[in-house]
Amino acid sequence: MQKNFGRFAYSTHKASHNLTHVSSVWLISELTPSPLINAAVPVLKNIAALLPLKRSEGAYYVMVAGLIVLEISGIALVSQFELIWLLIGLSILGLFIYFCAAAASKASILDVFAKDSGLEPRDLYQAKDLSSFLGIGISGVLQLSIFQYPIAILMQLPLISILMKSRKSQPDLARNHAPRKAPPFHGWCILQGITYGALFALLPLWANRVYGASPWQFSLLLLSFFIGRSFQRYFPPMPKGLPMILTSVILIFTLKPNIPIAAEIALFSPIGALIGCSDFELVDSISNYGSPSYCWDIKSRSGNLGGIAGAFLIGLAAQAFGIIKAMPLLCILYAVVGIIVLILRPKKSA
Repeated sequence: MQKNFGRFAYSTHKASHNLTHVSSVWLISELTPSPLINAAVPVLKNIAALLPLKRSEGAYYVMVAGLIVLEISGIALVSQFELIWLLIGLSILGLFIYFCAAAASKASILDVFAKDSGLEPRDLYQAKDLSSFLGIGISGVLQLSIFQYPIAILMQLPLISILMKSRKSQPDLARNHAPRKAPPFHGWCILQGITYGALFALLPLWANRVYGASPWQFSLLLLSFFIGRSFQRYFPPMPKGLPMILTSVILIFTLKPNIPIAAEIALFSPIGALIGCSDFELVDSISNYGSPSYCWDIKSRSGNLGGIAGAFLIGLAAQAFGIIKAMPLLCILYAVVGIIVLILRPKKSA
């Protein structure tokens, strides 16, 4: 497998993933104003962390099945299907299938790239951020889910071709990439995941209902975040916990009343960069657990578990007190977690 095509295939795969995620969270925010239901979308993404899913690239094909279910939901929406709760349920089912399959295939796909193309997780991390521009941009341009999900399926085809060619060229691939157990949970990764889950759980609802943003403006906000994260490698090394503390300060400005949407979008670039710095620093701290792909899988799975708690807590607070009163809790959460990490977490976590 050629390295350039491998990078292209992984980029289109991640672009498809971002297109699917953004399209789905915006769809739910339009179907219902309930904070708890909107918070359920990132919970669905993270719930796979609770399941003992075996890691295998074969699960990748199940992701496509989830996309087909989501497309059926999109068709029903355009057809003005009247049973909205049934439509929400169908969308949640498709997302659950998709996210579980994504969690089960992630580490094995990284191993395929490392062995067949020499692309390491750090290289793919950069490709993922750059491809996010494409996926999020497409979601903003197309806007209707009936068009978005078929494009997401097409963008998965290059990686499917690579997996099929790898199996043909390596008869022992099934043995080398046999399903393996899910990685263990890690406490510090869970704690960091709580902050991520809380941040992204109600972001679509906040943009849609509070700021009155359009799907295109919401896409620009996410693009700003990923642009910032792609430039995290240019940031100087920071003490552990400091990126979260700085993020809490920036979040204060994003929650100011009557802030222009353009300013809101711009502020998410440094937030993305700081979160990217925090990701790499955290993974480096658990490097004693094994290969880079395995450490990233630990971080991802544990972060997903923490994300469930973060999304549920912020969703519950918004349901009880209203989204405007609940969102400032994000600033407090990031500051507290950053201070805890700075003071208590060792440089190398066991």
